[in-house]
Amino acid sequence: MIELDARVVARVVALGIAAGAVVASSSACITDRILVEDPRHPGELVADPTQFKLVEKETSARRHLPFLHDVPADVMTVEQLRAWFDKYADARKAELEREDRFYHRMNILPPTVSTAEAYKGFLADFVGGIYDDGSKHMILVSNYAWWAKLQQDAIGYITGIDWAYEVFLAHELDHALQDQHFGLGDMLKGGVYDDNDDAAFVRKTLLETEANVVGMSDFVGMDLDQLATRKSFFLFMRYNNLLNGPLMLALSGKTPSFFAKQSFAQYELGLSFVEQKLDEGGFDELSRAYVRVPGSKGGLPESTEQLLWPRKMRPESPDRPIPIARLDGPPRSLPGAKLVVTNVFGALAFKHWFERLDGPLVGNTVADGWGGDRWDIVDDAGASVLVWRTTWDSDDDAREFVAAYAAAIPARYGERARVAVKSATLRTFTIPAAPDEKHRVRTTRDEKVWIERHDKDV
Repeated sequence: MIELDARVVARVVALGIAAGAVVASSSACITDRILVEDPRHPGELVADPTQFKLVEKETSARRHLPFLHDVPADVMTVEQLRAWFDKYADARKAELEREDRFYHRMNILPPTVSTAEAYKGFLADFVGGIYDDGSKHMILVSNYAWWAKLQQDAIGYITGIDWAYEVFLAHELDHALQDQHFGLGDMLKGGVYDDNDDAAFVRKTLLETEANVVGMSDFVGMDLDQLATRKSFFLFMRYNNLLNGPLMLALSGKTPSFFAKQSFAQYELGLSFVEQKLDEGGFDELSRAYVRVPGSKGGLPESTEQLLWPRKMRPESPDRPIPIARLDGPPRSLPGAKLVVTNVFGALAFKHWFERLDGPLVGNTVADGWGGDRWDIVDDAGASVLVWRTTWDSDDDAREFVAAYAAAIPARYGERARVAVKSATLRTFTIPAAPDEKHRVRTTRDEKVWIERHDKDV
């Protein structure tokens, strides 16, 4: 239950990679297996039709939504899943390359690594299932997570139930219900969400959190319609995330910490909102929230800042994101340049980015003062120029951001970064070219970082 990339999967593979506390079992005593040998193709696995229908029925009842049509299920090995992802990435190569230019410029990705490459290894350790809203089918992974295979499903050993894959199946079936009733494509793609990752990530997080809640409540056998049981369940979920969060990050391998944290946040950050909606009116109230205007009474949050700090969406004192217009064209100082890609970073992304460069305290402080932002990558003779406009809740928040951003420059460029100007409203750095740089921001020509503050705007 991890997204491959905050933008990539939100736009295409709507939702659902499973991992964490529940693991696959190799015990021969699990009799009611979800994955069984395909009688038509010996040696290959398929989802058992009887077990599939049982989980489908339980998921529908638990979510209070009927299935409108069947959901086909494919079974893949990790190797087949990687090949599937390669085809997906190849089909969107141009789009991904545009977005990679931002990740390279921000030092989120090393200059020699693409987003797709960074996540290839991630698939093997964390992907248990995927629901594809384009083809309306799901994928279950037969040999996911080598580290998980080392653990035995003790409950499955006793009960004979294949709990690990039942959780995966319930999770992906919940995504199918979301798609059939609310339209995942409409919720995650199109309009403002095409170039506002922060708003799209809010929806992605809540849809993923819901599916995780449905799958895990099935695993522990808790009736979420009962208040006392529900409160116990959400306490369990938070404790489970607390224990597994450091483990997940440790096992994320070469995947950049920014992407790993963004991915894992989907299963923790939405818990309070989902719990609140279940308290107010059960899953029916959560369904209503999906179709209301974000930011309106009973609707979804408008930003990851509101997910991080629910007080910021209280009706009496809302802290709404400030929209910043897209650039009409490249800056006049760059004649002949062209706009490549534009998007919104958001409070959560700032938090995770600064945590790696300046530490968790700085990341949290900066994110709490976020008001709005928009970044644009401009192509100038093959070089990526970043134009980033931000606004903050107060002058002090803007000053904190400038200080944090300036402090992160040496971490991004190394000893090449040299301070040129330092005043109350302007910081500049000169960056000599280093075309062979492997681990930091690669510059093919001498550059300058220019940070200018006007009151709350930077």
